[in-house]
Amino acid sequence: MQLPKMAKAEQIFNQPEITDIAAKIREELEKKKLKTRVKHGQRIAVTAGSRGIANIPLILKTVVAELKTAGAKPFIIPAMG
Repeated sequence: MQLPKMAKAEQIFNQPEITDIAAKIREELEKKKLKTRVKHGQRIAVTAGSRGIANIPLILKTVVAELKTAGAKPFIIPAMG
């Protein structure tokens, strides 16, 4: 069996860098109107996977802080897959 000619290919995706991660998270949560959607005392699960996510501690800390500011009682649960 003769194989066709092959060539090595590489694809590079544009990955814009976020310089202030916490500010970007707050901005995105504001776009989603988080504070108007959360009820005072509401328990909200924040799922957290770790594979391939840079800065996961900062991301979770910021999300939890914003939920608390909105009056929620957030808690973190692991998420796999």
